[in-house]
Amino acid sequence: MEQKKILLVDDIGLFIAMEKEYLRRENCLLLTARSAKEALEKTQTEKPDLIFMDLYMPDGDGDEACQAIKSDPGLCHIPVVMVTNSQDEKDRERCQKARCDAYINKPIDRNIFLTTAYRFLKIADEDIRRRKVHLDVLYGPDREQMVQRRSIDLSPGGMFIETDRMLRRDTEIHLEFTLPGEETIHCRGRVAWANHKNWLHKADAPPGLAIQFVNLPQPSQEMIRQFLRAGLG
Repeated sequence: MEQKKILLVDDIGLFIAMEKEYLRRENCLLLTARSAKEALEKTQTEKPDLIFMDLYMPDGDGDEACQAIKSDPGLCHIPVVMVTNSQDEKDRERCQKARCDAYINKPIDRNIFLTTAYRFLKIADEDIRRRKVHLDVLYGPDREQMVQRRSIDLSPGGMFIETDRMLRRDTEIHLEFTLPGEETIHCRGRVAWANHKNWLHKADAPPGLAIQFVNLPQPSQEMIRQFLRAGLG
């Protein structure tokens, strides 16, 4: 299999080191850039399969480089994921206007980072395949407002919950669910997108919420992976 190229762009070395560590076990060629200008130059010469681009950098912001990439017919097919520590809606609008393919927040959550990389690289790994799994799930913005619904599928990175109780994108929630024969998993999640009954984000899915796990403890991650590898549910 041809080795995938990933370009990591950030002016702060600590974040590049962190992203490299997250990707350490993947069979990928990791490229780095410390500025928007260098990112654009490396994209033109190396043609990476995926780019993680910091939004704010001192000599030119990432959305400008993203816009240049998406405006180039020879480069526009390359997925660009913007990375930002801003919670400002205007900054998210900047990323969307630059035609980025996704964005994730700092501090970087390992599970969300890897799930995003897998999705765009389409890595064929049994560990990361989403499976149809029906589980009773308690969820809510806090423990006092949790309701019970059913999951439609499950992956190491998250789950889809069939529900008519909608929450806004990026809302953080508490989750509780139990895999057959295992202890109950308690974790946090983030609403990645919602399927409203009157506006379907994905036509092949019922009304509900797509949830990404946030800071899922390592024992729980391994429990989910073993469950999916066994093909249960």
